[in-house]
Amino acid sequence: MKKIEKNSHKRLLSLTLLLGASLTSVNSFADSLDLAYGELEQHVELQNETLLLKPSGLSLFFSHDLNPDWNISAFYQSMSDDKSTGALLDVGVDVDLNTYGGNVNYYQDNWFFSAGISMSDDEQQITAGGTRPGRRDEDTSALSLSTSVGYGDSQGNWLYDISLGLQYSDWEVDTDFDAPPGENQPQGSTTSDNSLGVNTSVSLGHYWSLADNRGVLAGAMLSWSYILSGDTVSDSQNTGGARLGGEGPRSPGGRTGGSRGGTSSLSATSGDDNYGQFLMYISYDLNSSWSLSFDTATEIASDYSEQSWSLNLGYTF
Repeated sequence: MKKIEKNSHKRLLSLTLLLGASLTSVNSFADSLDLAYGELEQHVELQNETLLLKPSGLSLFFSHDLNPDWNISAFYQSMSDDKSTGALLDVGVDVDLNTYGGNVNYYQDNWFFSAGISMSDDEQQITAGGTRPGRRDEDTSALSLSTSVGYGDSQGNWLYDISLGLQYSDWEVDTDFDAPPGENQPQGSTTSDNSLGVNTSVSLGHYWSLADNRGVLAGAMLSWSYILSGDTVSDSQNTGGARLGGEGPRSPGGRTGGSRGGTSSLSATSGDDNYGQFLMYISYDLNSSWSLSFDTATEIASDYSEQSWSLNLGYTF
C-alpha cells in the first residue's frame, strides 16, 4: 500500500536548534517556560501518488538554571494530521507524532557544552477503502542520545555562535495489517536498527534595545546533518519529526551578550542522509518577563525541501 523510501527521522535536531528569545542577565539565575504552536510538512508516498501532510500541534519547553554555569531543560511535543486521496483510490493517512526529553547544558566563558536524551513515537495509519479495503499501522519508536560543543560571542549588538554535535539513535518500527474478512491476513513485522550522525550549525543574530525592557532579536541559522553509520529509521518509514532534542534551544552567542534562548520549535525532516536547513527567526521582548517569537525553516538538498514554522510565547521568572 505504501512505497518504501529512504527518508530520514533526523532529530538532529538539536534544532541543532532554535535561537531564541527571552533576554536575562548572564550572571543571574532564571527559569523559563515556553509554549509553542507550529506546523511541519511531511510527504507520504503511496503506490500511485504522494500525499503532503502538515502535522501541527503544541510543544512545551522548561529551562532551569542550577547556577551561573549549569542549566537543565525538558520538553514535550505533540503533532498530528490526516488526509485522504479521495477519488477512486479512497486512501486515508493519519499521523500522530510525540517527542519528549531533556538536556543538561554547561557554559564556560564563551564555550557551551550539552548532552541530551529524547524519546519519540510516530504512529502512522494508512486506510484503503473502495473495492479493496484494508488498513496498515506503523508505530515507530526511537531513543536518541546527543552531545554537542559550541562557541559563541558578541560584537556590540551582534551575536553569533558555531556548534558541532553527535547523535546516536536506536529505533524500532512495528507494522501490522488489518484485511477484510475472507482475505488472507498479511503477517506483521518488526524492524530495528541504529544510526550515528554528526551535525553542525552556525547562527547570527542582531538585538535592538528598546525602552522599558523591550527589545527585538532577529537572525538566521544554517545547519547541516550527515549520517556517519547505520540506517535511519525512515529507510523503512517516511516519517516526520521535530526539531526538539539534542542540546536544546539556545540564542546565538551562547550566554555571552546577555541573550538566552527559551524557545521550543518545530521543524521538518529530511529525505536524505546528507542535508541542510536554513532557519530565520524574530523575537520581541514584551517586557522583562514575557517574549513572543516566530521562526520558519526550509530544508536544503533534501528530497522535498520540506518547510516548517512555529509561534512561541515565552515567560522568564
